Amino acid sequence: AAPATPETLGAAEPVETEPAPARALVIEPIRPSIPSTWRFRAGEGGQSYPAAHAALTQMAALLRVAKEREQCMVEYETFQQETLQDLKAEREGWRKEAQLLHLQEK
Repeated sequence: AAPATPETLGAAEPVETEPAPARALVIEPIRPSIPSTWRFRAGEGGQSYPAAHAALTQMAALLRVAKEREQCMVEYETFQQETLQDLKAEREGWRKEAQLLHLQEK
């Protein structure tokens, strides 16, 4: 059997196909780039390490304070929820008592 060509398939002219244009593969960084103050630069003799250490120490302190505040907020929210439940229960009790008094009045 002869191979299929545009002529044997009934096409008047050969069909030329162009290859799809290649797209450039762009890889985005997962993390933002390191600040230039943290990078070692020739001739500075390790001045970037103290800057990085100070920045990490500051971030650790900030994280500790944020965690403490979050814990306080969670405890306060729990307290508020318990207080709200107590108030709702008390309201319901007063409502029932008011209904009983109203029925007795009739």
